[in-house]
Amino acid sequence: MGYAPILDVVLPTRGADGSAPGEDPPSPPDGVTFLSASYLGCPVGATMVAFAADGTALHPILGDGAGQPLVVNAADFGARPGDTLVVLRLPFGSFAPDQPAAAIALSLSLSPLADPDTPLTIASRGAFAFGLDPLNNPRADPPVVGGIVSDSFTPTVLAFRKSFDGPEGETATGPNSPRTYRIAVALADGQTLTDLRSVDRLPDGIVLAAGAGSVSVAGLPGATVDFDPATNNLTVTAPGPLVGAAGTDATITVRFFVGETLAPGDPATPVLGPGADPPRTIRNDLFAEAEWTPLDPRDPPQTITFDPRAAENSFVARPLAVQKSVVLAVDRGAPGTGPGDTLEWRISGQVSDYVSLAGLTLADRLSDGQAFDPSFAPRLVVNHAGTSTVIPLDPADDVAMRNPADGTTDLSFRVGDRLGVLLGGETAGAATTFTLAYRSTIEARFASPAAPGDAVVGQGDSLSNRISAAATSTDPSGVPVGGTVTDDSAAALRIATGRVGKEIWRINGVAPTGPNPTIVSGDLVTFRLTYTLPQSSFSSLVLADFLPLPVFDIGSVSFTFDDTVSADAQAENVITWGPDAGVFAALVGARDPVFAVESGSNVLHVRFDEPLRSDPSVASTVDLLFTLRVADRPFGDGLFLTNLVQGTETNAAGRATSSQDLVGVR
Repeated sequence: MGYAPILDVVLPTRGADGSAPGEDPPSPPDGVTFLSASYLGCPVGATMVAFAADGTALHPILGDGAGQPLVVNAADFGARPGDTLVVLRLPFGSFAPDQPAAAIALSLSLSPLADPDTPLTIASRGAFAFGLDPLNNPRADPPVVGGIVSDSFTPTVLAFRKSFDGPEGETATGPNSPRTYRIAVALADGQTLTDLRSVDRLPDGIVLAAGAGSVSVAGLPGATVDFDPATNNLTVTAPGPLVGAAGTDATITVRFFVGETLAPGDPATPVLGPGADPPRTIRNDLFAEAEWTPLDPRDPPQTITFDPRAAENSFVARPLAVQKSVVLAVDRGAPGTGPGDTLEWRISGQVSDYVSLAGLTLADRLSDGQAFDPSFAPRLVVNHAGTSTVIPLDPADDVAMRNPADGTTDLSFRVGDRLGVLLGGETAGAATTFTLAYRSTIEARFASPAAPGDAVVGQGDSLSNRISAAATSTDPSGVPVGGTVTDDSAAALRIATGRVGKEIWRINGVAPTGPNPTIVSGDLVTFRLTYTLPQSSFSSLVLADFLPLPVFDIGSVSFTFDDTVSADAQAENVITWGPDAGVFAALVGARDPVFAVESGSNVLHVRFDEPLRSDPSVASTVDLLFTLRVADRPFGDGLFLTNLVQGTETNAAGRATSSQDLVGVR
């Protein structure tokens, strides 16, 4: 157990060109400065100290064994004189060894004078300012200081990010499957660039349907577009000046499709190869440069380039592309998705303009925990040659028996038996596509005899579906010309889980006002501990309440549980159901929670070890009130009395989900 946890963060405030303290003439810093910090959305207090000319700083909180401020050396952190030591006081007085790690979010500012392509390193370490007891007595109990860790980043003036709009990162080939590249152009705030030139080296096989007319530019005044069909290079130039501003990134939009051959570089080779299989990965590389006049007069004008080693984007071109998705079709009327709800699984497919496919089969598998819904007839909608056709499917023809070994259900939709040969799009704007939808109902129990735990479908359980599509590549008359064409996809959803909460319910029987109420020794503080259950279903649930030392030392406390529902403050060391626990208390009946105190971490564990299952339409709340007396124990000035609680529920497969909450007193 450590007391008064802090985090030392050392920032490279001086940057590449800033002078050390006392240098003459002084040179302004061009590195990183601190703005704010937070933990679980709550502000974290910070103190900033600059490293002096000798590379040292006096720590504002930590003391040495002689009771003097601890001397911090910048060099230990890879820092220099003029850099900044930021000391963050975590909102805890005590911190237990098995307490969940505290992730602190930092908000930092990079100087507009920063040098691009010059790495800047940020280092940090943790410490317990009061050491291993709650007193601020460094001579007897010196601070406990952890090791230093660091990471670096590199400032940049110009950046590009390229995205592709094809579903699941894939596309069928041909003009009837138009796709879009979107290139986000980011300029650093306040920086001015001129003569920007970006060269998008479009890969072989990419076809701009309308040449350069398929390219649009926004946010780059005066931009011009040039497309070289001999190289597939797309060049965008903007004379500028271009000034970066927050939220005003420019965009280059490129509309294209994947052609039949690898033109222009290799027009004799088909994109998809013999028999239209296997698929081909299309990788895209981009290069850009611009002239930059730095705001920092110490830096000369220079050419900024953008040319990462890896491709900026890649996708897969296919003869047949399929995607799977799921939506909630019928809601049982209770919070969250769970047993009793009806899901609609949707399969979408696109056929290349350059192939013909026979015998298309969609082999689908529903995971255990759901049953095919025979009351909803599967719908197959086919778009071909500009005509849309709806084809009802008979479930009796397509749904196999449920697999008793693992509870899955296999479906085989023999689309080719109903449609014959699927021809690729024969005319512009007439893509050959299909969609298929069917439904399943989430069950109350898993069917597999190997299902873990009590086999009940509960909170945190996953339900999935996988589709495998296969067809034979043929000529338009149906004569095979290649091998089997395949693609697969999957979708899943997770049944809703709960969330923990903690609050100060009463102080000496009176409701507190405002956050962080004041307490004194001898006060009786009633805490309220809650956990929402959208499905009233779990395999196990543990609430771990890390109470702050030394004022709430529960190491020797023996709690008594009163199995009643009440909104009143309780007697000292008594736990009872809180005001919203009525439904939950009725569900668990005589299966009272198990309370255990771990003195080493000063944590109260509330465990529900037996699985809870109920009507899935019932939501409930674990709601507990318990009262502790504020101990008359000495502690150092400024020690926080923040209380962290973590709720962890586990599903039948052993997958755990956790949430946390904070409450504070002073």
